[in-house]
Amino acid sequence: FTQEAGEPSITFASPEVESAFVAVCDKNGNNKLSYSEAATLVNLSAVTFPTSVEVSFNEFEHFTSVTTIPTEYFKNSKLTSIVFPNSLTEIGQYAFRGCTSLTSISLPENITLKYGAFHSCSALTELTIPAGTNWTTDAFRYCTGLETVTIASGVNNIPNDAFSMCDKLSSISIASTVETIMGNAFYYCTALTNVTIPDSVTQISYGAFEGCTNLKTVK
Repeated sequence: FTQEAGEPSITFASPEVESAFVAVCDKNGNNKLSYSEAATLVNLSAVTFPTSVEVSFNEFEHFTSVTTIPTEYFKNSKLTSIVFPNSLTEIGQYAFRGCTSLTSISLPENITLKYGAFHSCSALTELTIPAGTNWTTDAFRYCTGLETVTIASGVNNIPNDAFSMCDKLSSISIASTVETIMGNAFYYCTALTNVTIPDSVTQISYGAFEGCTNLKTVK
């Protein structure tokens, strides 16, 4: 580890988060965290994230050697906001499950979302699934505040139960690269009234729109 003389320290919005990461990543013992010190962290599991108090973690973008958010890492925390580093390639199973204070996310392209990654994040209202997303079952199930979803060009499928029980979801935009809409993808999305399915889609599986009781038009 080398640190440039006079290198500025990261300003954390939440002191609880700063304390947790300083405890692991502070190399020079000054009780602060420089950008180069943050870049030395590879394994997020080495840090015990504060889950019992309301915090933000937009400073995550400076931890540029972290590629994976571990299974259940932020589960049931009171996280309000987060900015992902460009290095991130995978969000683990149930990593954000029950983060009911998380109001928005901006996912990086080519991200892998494991089972239930954002299950029950009920404060999310708007979401874009970016190009190259590799996602699996239950990714956003029970995100009951979700109103608008955009599936960007470069996404090939909508997996099982992706948005099931998102009962405020009223607007979905599906890119012309999507080929499959899997089982229960929009199960009981009762606020949906109109859906346009692009010509690229060749398979709509069981129960994809089951329980969408207000759905009036499907193209």
